[in-house]
Amino acid sequence: MSSQILSATEPAKTTIYKTLDAWRGFAALWVVMVHITVPIVVQYPDIARKPLYAFSLWGALGVPIFFVISGYCIANAAVRSRSQANPLSYFFWHRIRRLYPPYFFASCITVFFSTCLSALVGYHILPNSSLAKIDFFHHDIWYYFSVMTLTQIPLGQPLILTVFWTLCYELAFYVIVALFLQATRLAENTNLLFQSLNIFTILCLVWLIISPTNCPFPLNLWPQFGFGILVFNLIFQPKHHKPKIFLAISIVLMLLYGTLYSYGAKLGQPSSQIQSYFSVIYTILLLWLYQFDEKLILTPYIRPLASIGMFSYSLYLTHLITLGTLSQLGRKLGFSLEILFCLQIVSSLLVAYIFFRLFERPFLKTNSFNRRIAKSLEKS
Repeated sequence: MSSQILSATEPAKTTIYKTLDAWRGFAALWVVMVHITVPIVVQYPDIARKPLYAFSLWGALGVPIFFVISGYCIANAAVRSRSQANPLSYFFWHRIRRLYPPYFFASCITVFFSTCLSALVGYHILPNSSLAKIDFFHHDIWYYFSVMTLTQIPLGQPLILTVFWTLCYELAFYVIVALFLQATRLAENTNLLFQSLNIFTILCLVWLIISPTNCPFPLNLWPQFGFGILVFNLIFQPKHHKPKIFLAISIVLMLLYGTLYSYGAKLGQPSSQIQSYFSVIYTILLLWLYQFDEKLILTPYIRPLASIGMFSYSLYLTHLITLGTLSQLGRKLGFSLEILFCLQIVSSLLVAYIFFRLFERPFLKTNSFNRRIAKSLEKS
């Protein structure tokens, strides 16, 4: 860990939190579990009393975990970008390369499977499903523009898959961080960048407390992302007092918001109150566990989750396709709920890993093409 303040001319010194991959793996699995469980509970309500299904119904809390981790990682990326000749271009190139290609391929695969399933439903071979009902080919130009640019939420367009909504927020969060990165590019160190982002988090929380229904996209969920930035700030600059003050204020405001408002609760979707409290608890937990990071990553319980975390983005993108297909086949073949649950988990992991190797991992490598692009961006 580096506690040194990074100047604009110094080489980037990143702060690695190794067990974040394990948290990614846990969060992705939890999201998969809730998407398996909700349709089962709708059909068989009493099954929600069983511990496995009861735990799975809280799986939507994996999304706040993702947002907090993303805030940490993007803060790290912003600090690293400051040492480049063109920080903004460098930052955007690496963020877009990370986000878009897997999303694009997942969208294409989804449309292909939806078309095939729709045909099978038409021939009465399989029962209808939400995956088979996806209508991709009968929309106006704004729909296809929003799909290509991940702007479905601000443009009010439908999503190909419901889980893609988080990617719209991720992209918007990248844009906000990029704007602050550009605005503070002439500062001698990272203090101004961190302070600006932390104040922005506090302002968003104040807005949520005053008028939550009028807080627009993406500011309504920025505080979860902002907590991740605060975690990075505190780890990167452990001897500084301002990050601690910003964190204390943010926690108080988030708890106040959670106490005042509780809405949006439904089966498989915790209320805004639960999400607020959970975000605070998870943030504090991350800060506390950092001191054990080197030991935890070596434990036999954490390493498998860290392995899954390496391809958690692919798992998040593809699991609904896998679940939708298997649920139809499982019902057709008469599998028991327990066997089908296990089969869906294993199949989701297998499909996601294959997808990762084919469509995500190649874009994580710094090959000669990526180096040429990065150099051209730095010179622009």
